[in-house]
Amino acid sequence: RGENQQYDEPLYQMPAHELRLGIGQPAERGLSWRAGVRAVAEQERIATRFANGTEDATPGYAVVDARVGWGFGSLGVLDTARLDLRLNNLLDKRYHEHLADGVSGQELAMPGRGAVLALSGDF
Repeated sequence: RGENQQYDEPLYQMPAHELRLGIGQPAERGLSWRAGVRAVAEQERIATRFANGTEDATPGYAVVDARVGWGFGSLGVLDTARLDLRLNNLLDKRYHEHLADGVSGQELAMPGRGAVLALSGDF
């Protein structure tokens, strides 16, 4: 939060307040999981004069994500290896970030529901 004292308005491109809550069970070996919620408040504090009308207010939103994975420990030349399935935006919420680029009021929405299967390792 801040004020542009030259124009007597909120600062330009300030992100909205955000809260992340999650629960999970990490594991270097074996099954691990995590579930989380990301809640973002609406952002009505926008710059109008400084931004020349290019910044618009954005509604609040919440997204739910989950991850389940398996840690293999040492695997071949890798010191650690793991396989993860990440599920994003489980509720298929349509939203856009306050700082998203685009034509004011017509910003592209973030991707909907998605899944990522990832194999990662350290050596």
